[in-house]
Amino acid sequence: MRERLRNHLAARSVTHAIYQTVIVLAIVVSLERHPPADGTLLASVIGGAIAVGLADLYAGVVGRMIREHQPTTRRLVADDAVAIMQGIAVAVALPIVFFGLHRLGVLALQRAFDLTEWTELVLIGLYAFVANRFAGFSVAHSVLLGGAATLIGLLLVALKAFFH
Repeated sequence: MRERLRNHLAARSVTHAIYQTVIVLAIVVSLERHPPADGTLLASVIGGAIAVGLADLYAGVVGRMIREHQPTTRRLVADDAVAIMQGIAVAVALPIVFFGLHRLGVLALQRAFDLTEWTELVLIGLYAFVANRFAGFSVAHSVLLGGAATLIGLLLVALKAFFH
């Protein structure tokens, strides 16, 4: 398990997982006040993450061709697509579980929203903490920077609370 986690954190997909986690958090926060039907809610979270992933893939391909002044290869596009899909899987896994449990009647809808928001915030902060530890910073410094990254997500949640 530890080796799989280390491999994930060292892979290119971790960048996409962080990016997608912020996107999923924004989608969930925006849907909380007037949630759609359960199936639409899950489709919105997953579909939104996939749409942003496709935009990320497209931007990466176009950007690479502009930088390198040559067409990209299918292999590079495929590698990028795999990294992006792994990032999407990490970002949407817990929302799928929580909203799925709501759909099964195990969790109240508000509880599913709360758990999703808090776990996405923790994931954002955890990635920042681990990145700083891998970069050689002290635990205290890493906690500080992980907390700062988490604050960015908290600001998103606070904006929603302020304007609703």
